[in-house]
Amino acid sequence: MPNRYTTYILTLIFSLYLLSCGSFNPNSDIEVAAFPPENINGIDVKDHIKESLKIMYPNIGKYKLENELDGHKALFHLGGSYFKVSFDAKGNWKKSKVDIRFTKSICDNVRNGIRDTEFKDWKIIDKELEEKTTKKEYKFAFQKGKDVYELKFDGEGHLIKKEKTTIQFVQ
Repeated sequence: MPNRYTTYILTLIFSLYLLSCGSFNPNSDIEVAAFPPENINGIDVKDHIKESLKIMYPNIGKYKLENELDGHKALFHLGGSYFKVSFDAKGNWKKSKVDIRFTKSICDNVRNGIRDTEFKDWKIIDKELEEKTTKKEYKFAFQKGKDVYELKFDGEGHLIKKEKTTIQFVQ
C-alpha cells in the first residue's frame, strides 16, 4: 500500500500531465470544443443561430439544432432538399451543405464540367452542394454497373477531385 508521500507525488504528476494537455484550462481549445458555451458576451448562441438561419433561409420552418465538438449544426428540409448548416461555438456560420434534389438546379458551369468528363453518360446517384465563406463545391456520385466514382467540382465547373469509391448505394 502506497504511503501518503507516494500518493501525493503520483497525484502531482497526474495533475501536471492533465494541465499540460489543457484539461484544467477553461480557455483551452479542448474544453471549448467539448462544451460550446450557450452564452457569449451576453448574446445567446442559440438565438444568434436562429436569427442567422432566418436571414439565410427566409422560408425556414422547423429545424433541429445539434451540438458538435466544435460548434453547432442545424438540420432541416426546405424546398424538398435536406440542409446541414454548421456554426462555430460562437454561433457564426461556417458552411452549408444541401442535398441537391433536381439536376436542373445545378449551375450551367458545373453541368458543362460534367459533360467534359468520361462520366457524362453515367447515372448520377448522389448530388450535394457545399458552400463556405470563400467557395462553393459540388460533390457527385456517378454509377455505371457496379462502379461508383465521386467527383468534386468548384463553383466554376472545374473538376477538383475524382475518386473511385467502394460505397454501394441502395436504390
